[in-house]
Amino acid sequence: MSVQEHTSSAAAIRVRPGESVTVDIPLEKEAQYIAVAGMFISPDQTEDSWRVVLSREDLEPDKARVIELKSQGLALLAQENE
Repeated sequence: MSVQEHTSSAAAIRVRPGESVTVDIPLEKEAQYIAVAGMFISPDQTEDSWRVVLSREDLEPDKARVIELKSQGLALLAQENE
């Protein structure tokens, strides 16, 4: 099976330096994971920080998850109760 066969929906969002974006997209019932990938000129491949993958259990409907955009990667910030 290809990635396309496992992908139920996708959104392309562009964020530039100094900007922030809030994304509120309902999950489909079949969705088990959410993935965020950053397209960097020079990504940090040693840490694979160009991507963040969250399982459905990592998400709560009333609590936003914050992903910080860094110069060479993405960082999932801890929630207040973590």
